[in-house]
Amino acid sequence: MPPTVACHGRIKTLWAEYVEYATPKLNPGVTLDAEFKRGMRLPDQKTVKGFIQWLATTLKGRLRKNITYNNLQFYFRTFFALIPRYALVYVPSELRLSTLAYSVSEEFMSFINLTNSPAKKIYANVVDGDIIIGFIWRDKQRFRTNRLRIQCVYTLNIFTIGSERPGAVLVSEMV
Repeated sequence: MPPTVACHGRIKTLWAEYVEYATPKLNPGVTLDAEFKRGMRLPDQKTVKGFIQWLATTLKGRLRKNITYNNLQFYFRTFFALIPRYALVYVPSELRLSTLAYSVSEEFMSFINLTNSPAKKIYANVVDGDIIIGFIWRDKQRFRTNRLRIQCVYTLNIFTIGSERPGAVLVSEMV
């Protein structure tokens, strides 16, 4: 399954869970569509704010207790993209902008404890590099040629000397 489709499925599932959670708390006669289908009724601003609060308090981060603010923004921006994609319903820009404004408001920030500070990174030291290089030189099954061994050791040395993240080094080499 492509990553985009998997992400859409995750957000659809989260919306269905929120609808199940929020339906008893709504005013009588107000219903929410749990599925993104054609003709779906667009949720009002209060419901969308509740969904954002629910996401921020329910979702857990990979490295921290809570998700980061950037992840939360990704979730609700994708949510707004899913409605026209699957339900063929236009989302007014007022709803999108007011939701974005609410997500950066003092009211929301005081309600939710989100962070954008980077996680602590554990760096390898010289001993780790020595162990890996020794393994590369001794292993004949995975590193079959001397050329491959030299390439891997050279790349590892660049990573240990520089302070750049590995993905940036690899991408810069491809350009």
